[in-house]
Amino acid sequence: ERLLSKRTVFYTTSALKFECHCSSVWEGFGPEITGPSWSSKLENTSHSSWRQMVEEFTSRDISRPSDRLPAITAVMERIAEGKSWAPHWGMWTNELIHSLCWKHTPKQFTEYRMTGPANYAPTWSWLSVEGPISYYSGIDDDKRAKDLDPTKYAIQFRTLDPLSGTLKVAGRLFRFNLRCRITPNDLHRINPERHKNKFNCYYEVFGHDAGQAVPIKADVPLKPLTIDSTDWAVRVSYGETVPEASWEANCIGVLLVRWKLLALSLLLGISSRGAGIYERIGIVSCNLPTDYATVPIRNISIV
Repeated sequence: ERLLSKRTVFYTTSALKFECHCSSVWEGFGPEITGPSWSSKLENTSHSSWRQMVEEFTSRDISRPSDRLPAITAVMERIAEGKSWAPHWGMWTNELIHSLCWKHTPKQFTEYRMTGPANYAPTWSWLSVEGPISYYSGIDDDKRAKDLDPTKYAIQFRTLDPLSGTLKVAGRLFRFNLRCRITPNDLHRINPERHKNKFNCYYEVFGHDAGQAVPIKADVPLKPLTIDSTDWAVRVSYGETVPEASWEANCIGVLLVRWKLLALSLLLGISSRGAGIYERIGIVSCNLPTDYATVPIRNISIV
């Protein structure tokens, strides 16, 4: 509302504030003393400032999470009027690969949940989860850091179906074992009103680096699902009960970004939509696999 409104009046505890598309002024100050206009951000939006805007937007309390899609779509349509950018589910297609480098960062595990029923938004979009998200800071290093250890994208954009939300990319795939450790939350037993989590949940993957386990950022609570006699890690659906016992399952990692030694990979689980289709379940930063260059590049569909 603040970004799209032509004029806004703010009623604060101390004074009134008026803001238009050009500037802002506080009650009691002369007309020559003006401040910046928040809505003018749309005129000079860069991809970097857009990611900062998304981080601020998702950190706010929103009454109905389902309102986030129409709200952010309206803002993106206004930006697109002056740029050749195409908006899709909170991301821009001309920087889609870069935009995949988000992670879910709520304060409590109980806030890790999907935005709504299945197919509300594609799993590769931050709109598929509730609460705050952030982007990996290493993506926007200063020039000196880029010269010393440049960021290289290891995944290629193929197509995006705007109706089904199916994203097709090409990248190097690795098989991981995902382990979920669930332990009782002692703080919940002491003060259940303040500490809502009955359990502490830790996710980690291992498999490519001498068996060393690496903590991951799961998008939402995960569960094991048996498909063709194999257990796969998948998202816990909207309104579904989170598992209360530890478990292990398989998942796929697709190399997203690499540096000299480190790598950022999307973690994928099998989707129920059909064979060869995956859903995003999280993201992991770990050592670059030593054999990554010998792994063939394959096409993959993410919904």
